[in-house]
Amino acid sequence: MAGMWSTLEVGKSVSGYDKLSDLTSTSTTANRVVSSTNGIVSNGDTTGFSSENADNLDKNDFLNLLVTQLKNQDPMSPQDNSAFVSQLAQFSSLETNQAVSTSMKGLSDNMNTFMSLQTVNSSSTVNAAATSLLGKAVRVASDTIKYTGSPVDMKIQMNTAGDTGYVAVKNSAGEVVAYDRIEADKGETTLEYTWDGMTDSDAKATNGTYTVEVLDDSKTSAAGCSYADGTVDGIRYTSDGSRLVINGSNYQLKNLLWIDNQA
Repeated sequence: MAGMWSTLEVGKSVSGYDKLSDLTSTSTTANRVVSSTNGIVSNGDTTGFSSENADNLDKNDFLNLLVTQLKNQDPMSPQDNSAFVSQLAQFSSLETNQAVSTSMKGLSDNMNTFMSLQTVNSSSTVNAAATSLLGKAVRVASDTIKYTGSPVDMKIQMNTAGDTGYVAVKNSAGEVVAYDRIEADKGETTLEYTWDGMTDSDAKATNGTYTVEVLDDSKTSAAGCSYADGTVDGIRYTSDGSRLVINGSNYQLKNLLWIDNQA
């Protein structure tokens, strides 16, 4: 009769298996169980059992297995009460874990929906704010210049009135090609500066686009920025957010330094 063994072993508890899938791994169907009277293998009712995907057994399958085990236990060696209680505890733990898993998935879905709505609302708010700037006189941070062989005029705004520091001109590789010392007048935060196109090695810079940084006297921290004044002539909407069109150039909203509300 051993060759006909299919699903459950007489006297062996559910907890004796390494995992639920072991209970069905030796059977292509779960329609044969041990007889409750003499251990002879016979057909029985195992509604709810599934052998096609044992790894996906749920709490109902577990309960069906437990009930079937009790119905077909060896009458000469019935299941020990402590073992039965242990199996009930496993069943309760399984049910709790599944409930927690379902709740966490629902929470995750809700959070994703919430974040999506927040992103949409935030974009709408930013776009509305950008539109309100049309026709306004503004000041924006502008850290790029184009050198074409002639001196380049810049406007500098210091973080502190009357402060001193350096203008650092960097090439496209991020290397500093020139340091020039600057100083704002007492009580003033803005000044004008002209880069003559000469590098620190006394060579003429090549034509191209350069980045400008305003550093403190130690040349390690930002002490201000270069800027541009102008009127917001238009708003350009891109995948990266709204852009202000000023003097033909595009600027992000975060570059705003000043807005003339009288304009």
